[in-house]
Amino acid sequence: MNKYTVMISDAEKKALESQMADIQEWLNNAIHTRARVAMSQIVLAETNKNPKKLTPGELEAEVATIAPAPIGRSLPEKSPL
Repeated sequence: MNKYTVMISDAEKKALESQMADIQEWLNNAIHTRARVAMSQIVLAETNKNPKKLTPGELEAEVATIAPAPIGRSLPEKSPL
């Protein structure tokens, strides 16, 4: 597992707390959802498999076998989810 740290100011914290119950939970959900969408896009672009039919573990395993594409490479416009 990789770990990332985000620094926010007191004002940013106060603002975020006015919009959500738990900042850490929101961040975790946001990053995991974005990663899942990106993995589905990669599987759509690089294989003949349907990411909707793969379990989360199968999706991760499939992405792990695919060579990383350069940043900026176009992937499918439509979300596979």
